[in-house]
Amino acid sequence: MIEIIPIGGYSEVGKNMTAIKVDDEVVILDMGIHLPNYIEYTGDDDLEYLDADELRSVKAIPDDSIIKSLKENVLAIIPSHAHLDHVGAIPYMAKAYKCPILCTAFTAEVIRGIYKNENIKEKNKIEVLSVNSRYKLSENIEIEFVNITHSTP
Repeated sequence: MIEIIPIGGYSEVGKNMTAIKVDDEVVILDMGIHLPNYIEYTGDDDLEYLDADELRSVKAIPDDSIIKSLKENVLAIIPSHAHLDHVGAIPYMAKAYKCPILCTAFTAEVIRGIYKNENIKEKNKIEVLSVNSRYKLSENIEIEFVNITHSTP
């Protein structure tokens, strides 16, 4: 059975996140940031450390509590593209999931740049997949990266 669980980004620009559950396995699409809330909260301050709970409380990142019971079943985090409303929360949220981040080379570099700029240590392996490639996550889930026209590769 396939279940689509909307987590964020459906009523606003920002905080994009969707979980797709196939039987007992889960794939997360996107972990985006809501830039206006993030900027309003952080301002021009050079904050030494921000955690996910803090950013959730100011509505800068998605509230993933709806899938709390499924965290051990997440096979991968798959950002659809490199816009911050789709990848900006990864450095703050991904470490709660014991799975790789699967993305294209460009998206991987944007994510690594955020980790570096925010001085956050990468906890999840970032695996780069080629456009138009297929990747078998499990017996039930296979993903395919397709090239689309958008303002980021």
